Amino acid sequence: MDGRAALALPPDAFRLAAAREAIASLGLVVSEAEGIIWHMLDFRLTDHPKARATAYRKNGEQLSAEEKRALGLRSNAYLSRRAFSEITSKGMASPLEAHEKVLLRASFSLFRYLVIQNPSVIDGHEVNYLFDVLNIACPVCKPLNGTTISGNDAPMFALPGCECETANFGYRAYVDWLANIE
Repeated sequence: MDGRAALALPPDAFRLAAAREAIASLGLVVSEAEGIIWHMLDFRLTDHPKARATAYRKNGEQLSAEEKRALGLRSNAYLSRRAFSEITSKGMASPLEAHEKVLLRASFSLFRYLVIQNPSVIDGHEVNYLFDVLNIACPVCKPLNGTTISGNDAPMFALPGCECETANFGYRAYVDWLANIE
């Protein structure tokens, strides 16, 4: 989804789209958990996804110490029965991180959406966006680092072929203040 399509969505609809994309791409939690991911995906961005996911895992009846040990977890780890029921077999490789990784990926999409919502023109100057790549090991993302793109063309979700688990790239506003000087 590019910036034009994303900005056409109401904010809550984009949050849901981000939750669905993260769940489908990572496959760590079941699709029925989209409402939980949507709810944890907060526009205020006050808490790190790890803190939100941990709070979610703490809430409710916990697995027994024996059940946790059978999963390879410490007996004092927080994992509610509800959170456990939402984890897929792929997510069981690291059950304490399943919700966190999905939420983190959705959060990066939300960050991009919020940045692109900024004005497209400032005092007669067009605003473009610089790719800000956090994982320069990814062969798709690395060449984009520092390049500019218009808000309408900026992808909101992971790029095709991107190897970054959480699609951890962002945008920074960029204005060429000298563009209109003759």
